[in-house]
Amino acid sequence: MELDCDHRVLRAHPDARRYGSLLLAVAQRGDRSDLLAAALTESKSLLARRIAAMRRPVVSFRLTQTALLATSAILATIVACEMQAPSPTQPKVAIRGAAPTVANGPYFEFQVEKPVKPASGGAFPRYPDELRKAGVGGEVLAQFIVGPDGRADVESFKVLKSTHELFTKSVRAALPQMRFEPALVGGRAVHQLVQQPFTFSLTK
Repeated sequence: MELDCDHRVLRAHPDARRYGSLLLAVAQRGDRSDLLAAALTESKSLLARRIAAMRRPVVSFRLTQTALLATSAILATIVACEMQAPSPTQPKVAIRGAAPTVANGPYFEFQVEKPVKPASGGAFPRYPDELRKAGVGGEVLAQFIVGPDGRADVESFKVLKSTHELFTKSVRAALPQMRFEPALVGGRAVHQLVQQPFTFSLTK
């Protein structure tokens, strides 16, 4: 306990010579009326061990602490690298020329061999009478998913850009009746996310 106390004192006030002189002075005085003196007036063998311990270079503790910190940093780096390294069970990069696969969600246009396109005979958005009479034209850029059956998923409908709310309502209302040729991957019909522009213009 005394050695630990000495270590704490020297760590706060690293002057071993001065602190050792204080211990010797208290031990020589032999005054046991004070609590501090009682703690320091001890056998010469223990006092000698305490002073000998203080003669050890303080650097040794600091070197040990530095080594521990360096080891911790190395271990942390190794753990971080292991976390970033790909697991053997992770999917491998697709081989060039092979059909891409999508685990969750639809395909994008650049991932399919044949993208979605409008089919003949399908419905088209109706030009709003109010805007037609006013001579107003515009455009709606909509996003939605077309399934393997060539039908649009109404729940996925999203407006990216619109010049008028009435044009937007017209596109949304016509979407369930629209028909498309589905996207193909490896000769198989798949879901594809589509961004389709709808233009409303008046012919003179």
